[in-house]
Amino acid sequence: MDIKLIGQRIQMARKQKGMTVEQMAEELGFATESVSHIEGGSSRPSLRTFLRIADILDVSLDFLARRTLLPQETLITELSAENELTPAQEKLLLELAETLLPIVKKAEK
Repeated sequence: MDIKLIGQRIQMARKQKGMTVEQMAEELGFATESVSHIEGGSSRPSLRTFLRIADILDVSLDFLARRTLLPQETLITELSAENELTPAQEKLLLELAETLLPIVKKAEK
């Protein structure tokens, strides 16, 4: 497992839930820096912490371990297949979707 990618997934799920690093740290009983290190991939959480993070964020371990796709990743995969995109184009499309997501969320309010 790539700990950096897991950290990115944790950060993404935390932000999608509307939690700050400080709130997450408080829920875990950790220092804010510890959560930042986990999200940055410079610290590997214990299995117990990993399970607790999944519970707090209301996501599966499969999701955090990147064994299941995000909704936008599923859509990007479908669009990529339909439009015969290269892997590089597919990656760029996913990055664009992830960049635009916060803007779209703000527009809904």
